[in-house]
Amino acid sequence: MRQALRTHPFGSEEGIRVQVTASIGIETIHEYEDLDTLLRHSDRAMYVGAKFNGRDRVAHYRDTSTERIQ
Repeated sequence: MRQALRTHPFGSEEGIRVQVTASIGIETIHEYEDLDTLLRHSDRAMYVGAKFNGRDRVAHYRDTSTERIQ
């Protein structure tokens, strides 16, 4: 999804090209966690793991590393 956004030709009627990227946070739900916890963890992964580390990345909440696929 992130790569598709990056390569899709978004633009305006005036011919202005806009590049769209995505920072995505993911988390694995565990049997003892509820949906609110899952969403909070994935949101934190997006901001801390993806956006603060250069944007246009996918970050997992429980993984200290982030991945940037070009």
